[in-house]
Amino acid sequence: MTLPKGVPLPKLHLGHQLHSQLLCKTAFHEETLARIGLTKASGDYTAKTKFITEVAANEASGSSGPTMGLEFFSLCRSSQMDVWAEYENYDQLKRMRQAYIVHVLDVLLKERTVVAANDRAVKEEEEHEDLMLNGQKVTLDNVFELAKQEEEDAEESESEHDSEDEEAEAELPPMKLGAEVIPDGDLVSAPDGAHLKQTEDRRDQALVRPKVLILAPFKKMAYEIIEQIVFLCNEGKWKRVSKKKKFMEEFGAEEEAFNDFFRIGISLKASRQPTEKGKLQLKLYEQFYSADIIVASPLAVRMIAGHKVDEKANELANAVDNDFLASIEFLILDQAEAFVFQNMEHLDEVLKALN
Repeated sequence: MTLPKGVPLPKLHLGHQLHSQLLCKTAFHEETLARIGLTKASGDYTAKTKFITEVAANEASGSSGPTMGLEFFSLCRSSQMDVWAEYENYDQLKRMRQAYIVHVLDVLLKERTVVAANDRAVKEEEEHEDLMLNGQKVTLDNVFELAKQEEEDAEESESEHDSEDEEAEAELPPMKLGAEVIPDGDLVSAPDGAHLKQTEDRRDQALVRPKVLILAPFKKMAYEIIEQIVFLCNEGKWKRVSKKKKFMEEFGAEEEAFNDFFRIGISLKASRQPTEKGKLQLKLYEQFYSADIIVASPLAVRMIAGHKVDEKANELANAVDNDFLASIEFLILDQAEAFVFQNMEHLDEVLKALN
């Protein structure tokens, strides 16, 4: 791992709180969190205070693997800086990939949980307002009188209060999911719901929805990334994932493994099932403006972001758009060393389009 010059290495952080959907008690979740090092006791790390870059080379694998995963995860959680992480083998790559996926999913799941709760509250308020006006039930006999009274009250309130309204925060109840959850430990636990807040005006949306852009060189890498995302959000299985068959045909086929032109949007939406209230479901092949995560190759993003690549792109110049990149908070270059063997201009132009 490489940090900017003069920036100190952060300490290992304990007590990470993950969204309940990431703590489902399945073999996949337990194995993933163990590989990152989150299910071990904190005492196992008391003698390991240095980062993997400062550990002897012969310790870079084996028992120090979970330590490396926890260090990278802690770095993702605590820093507001760009991080460049190197790996020596596929095992180290897999640990770092799982670490950043768990981190970005935790952020997205918590945010979408707040949005879903606010949407439900707004819907209930609108339904209530359709029947009530000034605290009184609306009838054909009093509708005009009540409307006039409401207008007078609004004018009086506006003249008396010229200062900004204070924001009132209300705590959301803890999520209750059907799946059994991994027990709390000193390294990771489920949030109690106190961190999920909503305000009166519910400013819970960004300029556009996509927050995470993951760039990968080939479809083979994209398949591995998306499979991790699906399993973590969907109780370790593919069951009930929309457009699963299309995804397997386009990304899972052996002849497509090294295709460098692909893009896919992934969204997290509140379940409509009454028995799964509060749970978020994953949807593949979502339109970019409705997606939370975009997994793509630099070439595919550049083709739709308005940059001239070839004659066909020039013909589509009037239809291109890059506004969907306006609110990206996490940019991840997975296996970035492979981009060197492709056209680096594609990556450069994509980075220019980001805020």
